[in-house]
Amino acid sequence: MKTRAGYVIRQLADTFYIIPTGQRIADRRRCLKINQTGCVIWDLLQKDLSWEELLSAYTEYVKSIEMTEDTKTVKLASIGEEASTVTAASISSDLSTYVLTLFQFGMIQASAKEMQAFPFAPFQAKENAYYCRYNIAGIQVHYKGRKEWLHAFFEPFLEDGKENPSAHTVKQSGISQSWRVRVLSEVPEITGELLLFGSQLDVYRCSGDYMLRFPSNHHLALCTLSFDGKEAVFYYDGSTQQEAVDELFYGFRAAFFYFAALHGKYALHSASNYYQEKAWLYSASSGTGKTTHVKLWEKLYAVQVLNGDLNLLGMEKDEVFVYGIPWCGTSGVYTTKKYPLGGIILLKRGTENRVCKLPQDERQLYTAQRMISPAWTEKQVDDSLLFAEKLSDRIPICQLYCTQEPSAAAVMKEYIDKYLTI
Repeated sequence: MKTRAGYVIRQLADTFYIIPTGQRIADRRRCLKINQTGCVIWDLLQKDLSWEELLSAYTEYVKSIEMTEDTKTVKLASIGEEASTVTAASISSDLSTYVLTLFQFGMIQASAKEMQAFPFAPFQAKENAYYCRYNIAGIQVHYKGRKEWLHAFFEPFLEDGKENPSAHTVKQSGISQSWRVRVLSEVPEITGELLLFGSQLDVYRCSGDYMLRFPSNHHLALCTLSFDGKEAVFYYDGSTQQEAVDELFYGFRAAFFYFAALHGKYALHSASNYYQEKAWLYSASSGTGKTTHVKLWEKLYAVQVLNGDLNLLGMEKDEVFVYGIPWCGTSGVYTTKKYPLGGIILLKRGTENRVCKLPQDERQLYTAQRMISPAWTEKQVDDSLLFAEKLSDRIPICQLYCTQEPSAAAVMKEYIDKYLTI
């Protein structure tokens, strides 16, 4: 293992940082604050060393430091922290933790074999110790990784789950996508064309697949996604902390929505409820009050909330359906079931509650703008617009100017009731 090109150590006042340069800055790689011992390890990693060679060199460094007889303490490589009693085990543990941090930041490169040699729990565990199959919106998802990395919201969608998947043959049939999680073995270098960049997601088109990078994440670094969407590989640090599991959960979402769109199913940023045997979607930008609105329905009319943040739409024959998915923002409300779609209501804040009909072009455009399915390419944008056009031909799409008062739900209910009697 060794350091990657494009990083340097610089001292700012009394503090040392590993700082990206050149393309690493363009890729928005992060800086890392370290101490003097971290600088020593960085210097050691200028050479290509095995784990055993690095551990030996670091141990010699620790032994060379003057220690007092009563405290037996040194400054460890752990970022900025004072060490505890020095033992062979603590030296190995501290070094592996520090090297893992460097790897998470993309600052060193190592083979999968080298990473497995680390005395660090995530790397000692087998990556593919658990297999399961989910059915999400009629799409089979085949997962290989650790059971502990799966978000609890997936549980209701489970069809099959087994320990030690190598003991049986996994067959994929129908519309299916594979999710494989790799514990930070060597993360591929990004060399493709940048299609999209943002604080939460960068998308690159490479020669054989897309690469999705998650700049604000601390645990999930990258996803490689085949052009046909059938294969998604996630590069993850192996943590079982809830923050880390959440990052992986939303990484899965990015890959799933890409694949779903290829099969005619599109995600709309919206809250939904179930009224008169149909699902109704209330779409708006964050903070407008879509969740508040469906909760008014629930409180006033005992109408069930289906999903508090996202809904997946698709067509079967000539009818539009809403499909249950586990992703639901911070609402915690979702369903596994499929419902016929009644209509889409686009919310805007107003001083009074009133429903406005929209012309065809605005119904199509505004609906497409509320979709969060991938729009990385012109074709994806065209496909979203075409799907929005099909929706506007088949269901009512209107705009509700509303307050957050109970009368907003009453006005909308009256409009829907009138529409259903026509």
